[in-house]
Amino acid sequence: MPMVANGAFDARKAEAWLEAGWCDAVAFGKPFISNPDLVERFRRGVPLAAWDADTFYQGGERGFVDYPVLGA
Repeated sequence: MPMVANGAFDARKAEAWLEAGWCDAVAFGKPFISNPDLVERFRRGVPLAAWDADTFYQGGERGFVDYPVLGA
């Protein structure tokens, strides 16, 4: 049965778990919302933007599509 891990992962920890075979995939929820370019940030080793939990599930664009991307 496939295993998807989630919670408190950064790129290094995710890679370690995948390489060790402890999971088949790693999900990034809040970090992905606040970093629409999450894969590129991981690839470059760039720090992640912090999420704003006060905007979660409030409706509208704020907190979902207004986070900065690299080079913008």
